[in-house]
Amino acid sequence: MAYLEISLEAFIVAGFLGQLSTKAGMVSIRDVILRPLDRIFERIMGFHNFAEAGFIASLLIVWMIAHRKVTEYAL
Repeated sequence: MAYLEISLEAFIVAGFLGQLSTKAGMVSIRDVILRPLDRIFERIMGFHNFAEAGFIASLLIVWMIAHRKVTEYAL
């Protein structure tokens, strides 16, 4: 019964409970996954990311030419 209560709370928070009829809501509640079980991290950086960042950071800016001295759209 605890699984049903957790899923029901997830539907209330998401705002879907008012949109679905009671029977359709009870059928689809079993398929709600609240979070991934294997802890997938979104901000994982591999060695190739560090190598690319190091390569880009090692490039030198030799010369820059200013095309305008005054900004076109100043606030």
